[in-house]
Amino acid sequence: MESRRLKLGVKTLRKDAVANTKSLFANLVTIKYSTRQLYWCKNMQSTMQVLQIADEYIKKHPLELLSRIDLEGQTIWIKRRPPSKRTRWHRLASLLTYVIPIATFYPTVVTDKSDSLIQEAERLRLFATKGLPVPDVVASTSHYIITSDVGLNLQQLAEQITDREERVALFEKAMSALVNLHQANLCHGRPSLRDMTLQNGTVFLIDLEENPVAVMSLAQAQARDIWLFFCSVARYCKQDYSVLAHLFQIYANNASPATMAALRQMVLVIKPVRIISEYLLAAVKSRDLRNAVQANKMLEKCLKKSKC
Repeated sequence: MESRRLKLGVKTLRKDAVANTKSLFANLVTIKYSTRQLYWCKNMQSTMQVLQIADEYIKKHPLELLSRIDLEGQTIWIKRRPPSKRTRWHRLASLLTYVIPIATFYPTVVTDKSDSLIQEAERLRLFATKGLPVPDVVASTSHYIITSDVGLNLQQLAEQITDREERVALFEKAMSALVNLHQANLCHGRPSLRDMTLQNGTVFLIDLEENPVAVMSLAQAQARDIWLFFCSVARYCKQDYSVLAHLFQIYANNASPATMAALRQMVLVIKPVRIISEYLLAAVKSRDLRNAVQANKMLEKCLKKSKC
């Protein structure tokens, strides 16, 4: 009897030792990744494996900011970011704020790369809770985020499509995606065609690192969304800008009065600059400038006819 009790005691000690070892290992893993600021993950075990793969890949490709990896039949994207993503638009917006004190023109780029990545991961999760089509965030750290694959971006598709009607149908899908986004009381921040993708007939929203509502009202942010989207689409109009009028009507039929008022204000403020720029186009060979001029010009016409 005594020996039996002794055996049971040994078994109990072994179980406790195993449990303590597992607990210690789990704590070590948590400590290891908390120092790297692991903000969120879906499945801890699988995410740890993905993070290890991501770390190894980044060591081998230190200069890649966006990397695609095929992992066990699934495609994931590793996204990193340099300290600042200030573009010509952001620099121009900074200058305009001194001349035109309207919040719509305030720059919204996040200059700190860790804040930018954290903010994008948080916005992706927020959009997902609203039922909006966005990539799944597999994991996010202060150094990179890992997301699921959601197809080709619309800019790539627009360049591949040669049929006008097919291209217009693609733009309609993108416009409808923006309508749904705005009706959810959200904004994109930089909704160019390259910041949307298409997968299985659904338009997904990507690259959400900018959050305009931090410096302007939601209506102003949504108005800016539309203006930037029109500039992006104008690139593919090939002198036939009637497609912009068609897209405007789709949006106007579903837009809030506040957003339409903010869009009207923005377009009218830009109009004098547009008129001057239009005369400069012959001397300045800038496709971005031409797209902005044509987008604002068409919005001027559409808003003049609109009753919104």
